[in-house]
Amino acid sequence: MDKKDKLSRKLGAYLKHLRKKSGLKLEEISEKSSLSISYISRLENGLIDAPSIFTIESLAYAYELSVFELLNLSIKEENEKIISLEELIIKNDFTYKDDKVDIYTKQAILNLISSLLDLDMSEIEEVAKICNLITKYSKERKCKEGV
Repeated sequence: MDKKDKLSRKLGAYLKHLRKKSGLKLEEISEKSSLSISYISRLENGLIDAPSIFTIESLAYAYELSVFELLNLSIKEENEKIISLEELIIKNDFTYKDDKVDIYTKQAILNLISSLLDLDMSEIEEVAKICNLITKYSKERKCKEGV
């Protein structure tokens, strides 16, 4: 995967995050930006390489951001707002077990975090019990197999 593909996917994931965070539908972004719904969808899914400056300006307008903010080129100020966990995960590269985490894994992590945050405390306790059972079973199986 070349740099252009990575940038397109990262921008697309960020645009999708912005839209969902704003509670907007594709149709609303389309109306505000004068871009087609299908184009925005393809852009969000990383299928558009190198969108034009017109596209970036239109999307920045639709999200009520500057082009610099949309492209994460804003100059850091002392009073800069704290970015969300979603933005932090999507915009930055990081590794897990010495492997660079790709955009699909980042989206899976965000989905998992979102699902966990939607659980109430009693459900979290049940999930923890299930995890403990799985861990116990896994250890017992490894002992039986002589691993």
